[in-house]
Amino acid sequence: MSYIDEPLSFYVKEQENPFVFHFLDVWEWLMILIIFPDKTTMLYDCNIIDDNQEYILDYLNKHIPSRVIGWELRKNIDIFVNSHRDQDHLRWIKEINKNFPILSIWDSDQSGNSSNDYIDYMTIKRNLAKDWNVFMPTASINVYQTIGGVNIFCLNPDKLIDISEDETTDKETHVKCIVLSLEYLWKKLLLTWDSWYDVWRDYIIPNFNDQWIIKSDILVASHHGSRSFFTDSQNNEDIDIEENPDNTYIEHISIINPDFTIISCGDYEKNHLPNNSALKLYKENTSNKQIYTTKGKWTLQWFFNGYWNWSVVPSRFKKRRIAPTNFDFEIICKTEDWVPYFTWDQIQIWKKLEFSIQTKWGLANIKPDVYREVSNWWLWEHTDHDEIYYKSTEEKTPRDKFKRDVSYIWKHLLRCRVKKSSTDITKIFVVNWIN
Repeated sequence: MSYIDEPLSFYVKEQENPFVFHFLDVWEWLMILIIFPDKTTMLYDCNIIDDNQEYILDYLNKHIPSRVIGWELRKNIDIFVNSHRDQDHLRWIKEINKNFPILSIWDSDQSGNSSNDYIDYMTIKRNLAKDWNVFMPTASINVYQTIGGVNIFCLNPDKLIDISEDETTDKETHVKCIVLSLEYLWKKLLLTWDSWYDVWRDYIIPNFNDQWIIKSDILVASHHGSRSFFTDSQNNEDIDIEENPDNTYIEHISIINPDFTIISCGDYEKNHLPNNSALKLYKENTSNKQIYTTKGKWTLQWFFNGYWNWSVVPSRFKKRRIAPTNFDFEIICKTEDWVPYFTWDQIQIWKKLEFSIQTKWGLANIKPDVYREVSNWWLWEHTDHDEIYYKSTEEKTPRDKFKRDVSYIWKHLLRCRVKKSSTDITKIFVVNWIN
C-alpha cells in the first residue's frame, strides 16, 4: 500500500520520492510526521490521549511507509525528536514505540517532570544504543545533518538551564527547546516549537541574521500562537514594544517572513490561543495573510517534490462514501457558455467556471446539506496563493452551485460534501489550469 494517499496523490506520486510532512490535528498540542525523500521517517513530538488515540494511530499506520528492516517488512520511526520534555510533547510515547518502534532519538537534554509519560520516554531512550541517542548541538550555521537531500539546521540556543522540579516555570522549560530549519531544493520549513522571544533575540537571530536559513516558506508558529514568541507572557498581557521594550521582540517574524504560517491549536475560547496580538503579527508578516490552524483546517498535509513544486492541502480533501447504494451525486463543471469539463481536464486560464451538483436517485428528494471547499496549488510567481477556503456566503448563487474564475496557473481541488442523516458523501473535482 502506498504511503502517498489522497489528497496528496492528487498532486504527487510515491515514485517521485517527495518530501512530505503531516501536521496532525491534536488540538492544543503539536505533533508532526515527516517523511524524507529517501523514506526516512521522523516524528516530531507526540501527544495522544484517549479521545484521539484511534485516529492518530490509524493515521500514522496509513502514512508511515513500510520498509524492509532485517528480514521483516516494518513500519518504524527512524527518528523521534523530542523538542523538550514537557508531558504534552511526549504523552503516550510508550504506545507509539509499541506500534512503530523508535530507532533513534534527538533530544535537547533538558530535564523534565516525573510524569509516567516522562518515565516511559526516558526508559525508551536509555534502552537505545548510545550512538542512536543524540543530544542536539548548539546553534551553528553549518548543516547539522542531510537526510534524503534535505538539509537540517539546528538553531538551538547554546544556553542550557538545569531545572529542578520545584523551580520549573513555563519559560525555563522552553529555553533549550529544539528549533530546526529543514531545507529542500531552496524551500524551507521552520519548526519553532515552544521557543520564547528572548531565545530568538539573544541567540538565534544573532547567529543567523545574515544567513538565508532564517527566511522560511513555511513557519510552524511557536507555542500554539502564544504571545511568548514576542514578549514575556508571564509578565506582559500585551505585545507592546514601546511599553515593554526590554522584554518584547518582534524583528524575527519580519526576518522569517513566511509564505504560510501554521498554528496547532484547539478550542480558541477555552485556551485563548492563538493570542490575538500574536495572530495580528503573524498575519502582517505572512504572504497574503495565509494563516492556517489545525482547529480550522484539521490535519494538514504538505509536500515538496523534486521539480521545485510544493503545496498544502487539508487531509479531508479525499473521496468518502457512507450512504445507501441508491444515494449518489455528480459534480458538474461548465463554462459560462455551457461548455462541459470533466475532472482532470485542462482548462485555460481566464475561464469562468460554474460547478453544480447533480443528484441521483434518493438524494434528489431529501434536500441534503451541501458543503464546498477549495484548495489551490499555484506555480511559479503564484506560489504564495495556495488558498484554502469555503464557498463565500457573499456568493449569491443557489446552494447547489459554485462559481470560480480561473485566474492562476496549475491545480485546483473542489471538495463537495453532501450530508443528510445517515448519508455522508464527499467527492473531489480536480481542475488542471494552464496558460
